[in-house]
Amino acid sequence: MRIKPRTKIAVLVLGVVAAFLMANVAWESSCRAELEEAELVQQARALSANMEAAWEFMNKNQDKINYDSAGNFEFKGLQCSIAGRSVGAFFSRDTDYSVRYVSDTPRNVADTPDAFEQAAGTVGHE
Repeated sequence: MRIKPRTKIAVLVLGVVAAFLMANVAWESSCRAELEEAELVQQARALSANMEAAWEFMNKNQDKINYDSAGNFEFKGLQCSIAGRSVGAFFSRDTDYSVRYVSDTPRNVADTPDAFEQAAGTVGHE
């Protein structure tokens, strides 16, 4: 039995269309993954910038916190590391994200970066 030329062309066209469709699906999947990763990086940078802003605010206002209106020093136990941890804890409590302070040279064991943070090279202030 011979295959008609029209059947051969139809099979060839279907094969080419199927190949293009599979290539398109693979390309779309790759693009989607890249976009998702870029979005996650952007969100992480925004979270980091927000924590940096909270840290800077505490640094700039430490004297206002620790001195009364007469100029007497009175340490109230509120410092940058405590504020940073608290802001991160409040944020983590109210969202699906986990934000915490880490350091390459932690004084507190809780500030030690986990394996993911060490691989990413993300550390906070010392």
